[in-house]
Amino acid sequence: MLRTVDLLPVVDAGAVSTRLRTLLASGEHTARAHQLDRARELFDLAYVLGTAAGATDEAALGLAGLGYVAHFRSEVLAAEDLYTRALETVRGPEPRGLIATRLGFAHYDRGELDAAVVVLTRVLANAPTSALVGRAIGTLGNVARARGESDRAIALYDEASHVLAIAGERRMAATFAMDRAIAELLRRRPQSALVQLEKLTRDEVVRNESQLGSLVNHYTALARLHCGLPAVIAEPSPADPVIVHYLARACRIARTPSRDAMIELEETAPLNAHARVTLQVVDTLCRPGAALGETRALVVARSGSFFRLGPEELVPLAQRPVLARLLIALARARLERPGAPIAGERLAELTWPGERMGAGAMKNRIHVAIATLRKLGLRSALESCGGGYRIDRDVDILIVD
Repeated sequence: MLRTVDLLPVVDAGAVSTRLRTLLASGEHTARAHQLDRARELFDLAYVLGTAAGATDEAALGLAGLGYVAHFRSEVLAAEDLYTRALETVRGPEPRGLIATRLGFAHYDRGELDAAVVVLTRVLANAPTSALVGRAIGTLGNVARARGESDRAIALYDEASHVLAIAGERRMAATFAMDRAIAELLRRRPQSALVQLEKLTRDEVVRNESQLGSLVNHYTALARLHCGLPAVIAEPSPADPVIVHYLARACRIARTPSRDAMIELEETAPLNAHARVTLQVVDTLCRPGAALGETRALVVARSGSFFRLGPEELVPLAQRPVLARLLIALARARLERPGAPIAGERLAELTWPGERMGAGAMKNRIHVAIATLRKLGLRSALESCGGGYRIDRDVDILIVD
């Protein structure tokens, strides 16, 4: 079956190159201003004209632009598909690096952290510009933060912001400065986070960017609430993306958090990393004066070699690698997807990597391993839920070296 683009006459690519650049730049600006329908029209036109003109890279960037719009709308699976299709045809190293970086971010946004690392590592190995290097490093910082590796995340954010500032990419440098502040929030350092966020609210680049400005204002409000300060929670407009409406609702709940409200917030979360981060911040930070020893904090070694629940004694697992792998898998899942259980099949893959076993044997081995962790001190922290397992959402997780 012929497509629309197959019926278009081939035109001189040079004659439309300026028009294509204008369409693509306008599409980016319009999307960030939350004018998503108009942005989609601009990117679609760039894709059609680029295809007709034989301008392969510009057509691929138009297709990736449609993915960018889908991502803004929290349609992450559609965005991943469009980015992947664009990568199949793009030739130039710079547009390829840009599209791949956005694909890596979409993987991260959907919680597919290993896939994100694969794509972003490839970008770092082949990036033709320092701006692309900075974007990839910053997005790897997001992955590290999602895995509970706060120190590594902050180091990556600092490096990314430095590289991007030198490259003149002020918007992306500000984005990763915001991400650094979010990492401080997750580490229960709201005062430090607030200093960084309020500095960003005064940044002209942030103020002129609808999406980035909305996010900075959202996290600033959360930090202020935790510090016991009044916070302004802006009402989103009907044109704002789904995630902006969700974050505003989360801030309102954070003023007077309750378990029922948190459950409802959890159940309605869009497929977006900012939704997951916000759930963590509202759940763990909106407890003024809560010290680590007064909470059900579970400290887990990054290798899984030990854990400590609240004020209880440290429990070593260095000589029990199966339990160590099981525990670190559960801890990372609690950080990456709060409230969501891990299916038994996935737990088995992470606990006994590369080992094949029947369904019955797998179920029994998981059951025995979970029972052992409970006997070692995690009885009150581990929950069976929906055919899988999770760490209780009331337990705070800290992954340490």
